[in-house]
Amino acid sequence: MPNEFVLGRFSRMAASVALALSLAPSSFSAGNPGGGAAGDCPLTVGPDLIVGGLTGPQNFTGAEGLEAFAVGFHLCNVGDSPLRFYANDNRHPVVGSNFFRFSTVDGATRFEQLGQSWLFHGFFPLQDDYCCVCIPFDPEFLGVGCSDPTTAARAGTQGGMGPKWQINATTGIFLYPPANPPYSGPTARRLQVRIADLQPSSESVRYYASTATISSQEIAAGNNDNNESHRQMTVTGSGSAWTFGFTGTTQPMQPAIHAWRELEPNVEMQIIDVQGDGRFIIGSAVTQLATDRWHYEYALYNLNSDRSARSFSMPVADGITLTNVGFHDVDYHSGDGPNNQNCDGADWEFERTAGAVTWTTRSFDENPAANALRWATLYNFRFDACAPPEPAVATLGLFKPGSPDSVSVMIPAPGLEAPVILASPVPASICAGTDRSLTVLSAGACLSYQWRKDGQVIPGATEPSLVISSADYIDRGSYDVAVSNAAGSTTSAAAQLLVTVRGDANADGNVNNFDIDAFVFGIVEGETAYESAFANDFACALDVNRDGVVNNFEIEPFVECVQLSGCD
Repeated sequence: MPNEFVLGRFSRMAASVALALSLAPSSFSAGNPGGGAAGDCPLTVGPDLIVGGLTGPQNFTGAEGLEAFAVGFHLCNVGDSPLRFYANDNRHPVVGSNFFRFSTVDGATRFEQLGQSWLFHGFFPLQDDYCCVCIPFDPEFLGVGCSDPTTAARAGTQGGMGPKWQINATTGIFLYPPANPPYSGPTARRLQVRIADLQPSSESVRYYASTATISSQEIAAGNNDNNESHRQMTVTGSGSAWTFGFTGTTQPMQPAIHAWRELEPNVEMQIIDVQGDGRFIIGSAVTQLATDRWHYEYALYNLNSDRSARSFSMPVADGITLTNVGFHDVDYHSGDGPNNQNCDGADWEFERTAGAVTWTTRSFDENPAANALRWATLYNFRFDACAPPEPAVATLGLFKPGSPDSVSVMIPAPGLEAPVILASPVPASICAGTDRSLTVLSAGACLSYQWRKDGQVIPGATEPSLVISSADYIDRGSYDVAVSNAAGSTTSAAAQLLVTVRGDANADGNVNNFDIDAFVFGIVEGETAYESAFANDFACALDVNRDGVVNNFEIEPFVECVQLSGCD
């Protein structure tokens, strides 16, 4: 820890000593952790450090397209053992804050991380009772039930902050003193946010801050999955001037990703525990945007896995069309990475292979500073698909070497069933020169269509409806359609289309002397007998003068048609 920061906190140590000497132990039982009012609390076995409340924030001057602020907090020990806050080694808690945005884009909600801070190193705790009845202990320990407040201004003291990358969030072990690269400007090391990512908060755009703490002592006691809390924020301003504030109350022991589910009931949340390592949380939401389009949104949060993640994969059948494929991450800054260089910010690459989609960053062996999903960061994966959701097994590939090299989780992903034809095209009889539409009604997703006439493919006829414009005799025939997707194919029943040419009494497609006998037969015998003898529409063929009645008045125009080899 930088000496300037250690020396600057001796006054706090003195206050802690005085408080410890002035208070006597008291009884302690069940209560309300994180409620902001002292009471009896249920005690966890061993030390158990939580973030009981988020306070502030402290706004700082923006610079170079960035805004910055800091979050104050109350750390509370809700365990039955005191917790170490040793100042001059790595046996003290570290605390960092993150910033998130909930928004709706094109009808679907998303929850994204917009910023992160460096880490505050805690020591010489005060012995307050923000969460529970406090039983003070040693000045370098946080007593049972006791809380330690840190103002937002103090939490944002740049010289006293260390980088995140050096922390093993699974064990709580870190290098001490932490890396201390040079810094300058009002936004360095603090919770940074790109101004381009900001807009005023509203009902549809909401912001959240979370604060997480890591302590090796409580991790050893098995109390390491309740260390993060969140609170809603307000954002006001425009241009290059923005102000951050808090609204509502702290939601203790809940990472900010839980706010997404509170605002969007459609969100499914799953916990992914890595054996011998830490925990991830994945939120998934599927929104139907149209009858044949669904948006898939995934938010993957690394709560405390040191091994981190380098890939995210799920099964998607080859015949499912994907559009608007996207990825979102959060920036590292101020030299937060090996050799005082920021961890790589390159987007994960998207790849579609046989039956699956995968987002991937470089492996640890290729680049230890690759853009892995490290602890206390949230990455998003998204796309639109033509198929509705079904349960699927997603795979999370781990970044740092070890066993296992991946873990699995159930999520909603696009799925297909073979199409079903609900209604086949209807047979029709029409007069030449008119239009006709043949339509199939089917159930299924990601469907493709191919119409056929007399068993032969009709080029370009790939829609649910086949439109035949200005039909002619040549369009007569048997029509069917194959409906397909990646899960299978089915063919409709055939529909006969009868196209009758005016004056073509014998139904051979021509108007000539060979039509005379058939014409006379129809005039004499009538519609029923005629249509039984010839594959023609009685009115279309014989109502040559188009007066709506078939009678002797058709003779003269029929003769003219024969002489002209056609009526039109």
